[in-house]
Amino acid sequence: MKRWHLFSPVLFAALFAVVLAVLPIGSNRNNDEVFAHVITGTPGVNLPHLELDMLPDGVNTWCSPVDPVANHLQDDDYEVAVCLSGVPSAAVPPDAGGPPSALQFTLKFDPTLNKCVPTACGDLDPNCLDSNPDANARVTGGTIFNGTGLGTKWNCNISDVQPSCNNTTGEAFLQCNMTSGTGTLTLPVGPDVSWPIAVVSFTALHGGRDDLTLVNSEADDASLASYVKCFGSPCLAGAVFGGTDNKSGSEAPTATPTFTPAPPTATPAYCGNPGQPQCTPTPRAFTQTPSPGPTATATAAAPPPPPPPPPPSGGPGPVVSPPSTGDGPSDLSWSTPLAAAIAAIGAVSLVSGGLYVRYARKR
Repeated sequence: MKRWHLFSPVLFAALFAVVLAVLPIGSNRNNDEVFAHVITGTPGVNLPHLELDMLPDGVNTWCSPVDPVANHLQDDDYEVAVCLSGVPSAAVPPDAGGPPSALQFTLKFDPTLNKCVPTACGDLDPNCLDSNPDANARVTGGTIFNGTGLGTKWNCNISDVQPSCNNTTGEAFLQCNMTSGTGTLTLPVGPDVSWPIAVVSFTALHGGRDDLTLVNSEADDASLASYVKCFGSPCLAGAVFGGTDNKSGSEAPTATPTFTPAPPTATPAYCGNPGQPQCTPTPRAFTQTPSPGPTATATAAAPPPPPPPPPPSGGPGPVVSPPSTGDGPSDLSWSTPLAAAIAAIGAVSLVSGGLYVRYARKR
């Protein structure tokens, strides 16, 4: 019995330690659930921002929680909510806070995968509160989301700039504000609150992945101090977040590019002027065309010349001069030795004639 009493406290302590290790403390678990969808710029510090909720949580209920991804079929009609999240309950200078009194956004989508049908404002809705995009404010009989909207005295037709859906550029645009100081601002806000400010309606056209983004967005408090403002590069600073819609169906047709011939390039006539540094001559290909030569006309072969006549009988034959063999000096022609030989023969004849005359006289 003593051993059993000693064992019981040890067994109880071990079981208690196991329970503590398995089950988290209630407050920590609740905090994890509350902060699951809050996006922070600095760990532990809520950052006011706009984000897209791709799935509703019930009829006209959005943003709790925020679902950034959805799946739809071709030809489905579906909606996307623009949520305002993480706004302080009250303004603490220099930071803004409290319900918004002015807002605007441009939601970009793929027009080959989506169709956004605009809704005319009409005489019963001159402030365009129930258009597409549809602001979370309403006229009599209009739509309101999450049971509580932006408030009263709101106008989404500022300077005749109405809500629009542009299926050429793939942009849905909305800008609204409270028209006078007599209105009420009722949109719920808080560090852990996310609430819809507007809902955009689409129809899925084809299958594919559609990444929707927010650009040129702003939300201001009652004093028009901005807690969300991003135009251009500041939009990348964590103030807006998009969503993705995966569509099942046939792919969008691919446009066939149209060939457009390039315009001819003008070539300057003269490029030697030093004052024209950009003048670049374009070399021209030169092809030489052969000139036609004389056309030979075929003629009958001429008869050979007749042979020379024979030399006269009894007389000296023709003198034939042999061609030069080229063995002698290059500057001595054959006529020089011939003249010397003739002169020698003449001299011998003269001497012989003289001797013959003297001999005849002596006789």
